[in-house]
Amino acid sequence: MSTRGVSCTRSARCGVALRASWGWGPMALDVPQRRSDVRVRVVDGETVVFDRRRGLIHALNPTAHFIWERCDGTATIADIAQQLAAAFVVDPQTAAADVAAFIAHLHAVELLVPQDGSGRPVASER
Repeated sequence: MSTRGVSCTRSARCGVALRASWGWGPMALDVPQRRSDVRVRVVDGETVVFDRRRGLIHALNPTAHFIWERCDGTATIADIAQQLAAAFVVDPQTAAADVAAFIAHLHAVELLVPQDGSGRPVASER
């Protein structure tokens, strides 16, 4: 099973060009955390993320949902990629690239708590 297509939601075209070769570099140590003010519902088997602050609705496919659920402020991007590779039976490089791209997209659409240069959340959410 391929994880391709996880980097976009239906609410916007992502345009994420991040497909860095995955060595366990600095980004792997980032600990993504969902914003606490967004609401998530499963509607007819599809995960829907409501962002009232920006007035957007995002529909996540199953792979994106898997990654989103793990953006809880405790797992590193490397941890999430390893879990994805195991759960979806894909090679680690594909999982790592897809997780990195989707996390970058989540930051771009401001669904994650902003992080400082060390990969830690900043003191307060915007």
